[in-house]
Amino acid sequence: MSIEIKMEGQVAIVTLNEGENRLNLDFLQKFMDALDHIEKQTDANVLVVRGAHEKIFSNGIDLEWLMPIMQKNDSYCAGM
Repeated sequence: MSIEIKMEGQVAIVTLNEGENRLNLDFLQKFMDALDHIEKQTDANVLVVRGAHEKIFSNGIDLEWLMPIMQKNDSYCAGM
């Protein structure tokens, strides 16, 4: 499972292949690393982001990751 980068001419195709592509710190860091790589190492002028699975692009925010963070910061939770 990974985030894959494929170049087709000046088009960078980023394929999200991390299971359900749940948005958590680890996943977002891998995604940002991929974008940094594209910016610094390629001559891409178009970016396509796609999911590797037919039925899902992303499951959204990873609640298992988010809930403990929210519980630790009551003032943040109260403002939501």
